[in-house]
Amino acid sequence: GNEYDAPSDERNSFVMPLPSVLSELSYITFLNLENVGLVSSIPEGFFSNLSHLQSAYLNNNDITGTLPNSIKYLSSIKVLWLGGNNMDGTIISEIGNLTTLVDLSLESNFREDSSGNRGFVAALPSEIGRLTNLEILSLADNALSGQLPLQMGDLISLRQLDLRNNFFENQLPTNLGKLEMLEELDISHNW
Repeated sequence: GNEYDAPSDERNSFVMPLPSVLSELSYITFLNLENVGLVSSIPEGFFSNLSHLQSAYLNNNDITGTLPNSIKYLSSIKVLWLGGNNMDGTIISEIGNLTTLVDLSLESNFREDSSGNRGFVAALPSEIGRLTNLEILSLADNALSGQLPLQMGDLISLRQLDLRNNFFENQLPTNLGKLEMLEELDISHNW
């Protein structure tokens, strides 16, 4: 059941909350919990002691709630995947502290339900422009809205930008022309 290519109905599914004991592994550099059946929010202080963490794959689970402020302590993070969950709220300004990030995936958190939870909502924070090492940014399939911040033009290392299936509106900021490394841009299905 742990085989990567096993059919989905034969894979293990732990169906448990995110084990808080993992937050005590202060020297861990790689954490892969993708597609294991996590069914909780990320505890507020979960990332506080994980300053050595370089790669975190928490995608394709049933993680709910918002991004915790403790992500600001991920001072070594290069890859952060939280896509394919049921997260909601805003993309918090603390995301701008993750200046070592190369790959950020928050896509596919759009889940409209009776409580009104609809994935990541509101506008992108201007602090996203501080992620100048970012090469891949995927925010597709959420409920992000408003205009793209001018600071998006500061993401000078960006090669892939996926913003499809959101509610962004108005014109693209002209400083996106500064993204000379950009190879792929998908802004389809927006306003």
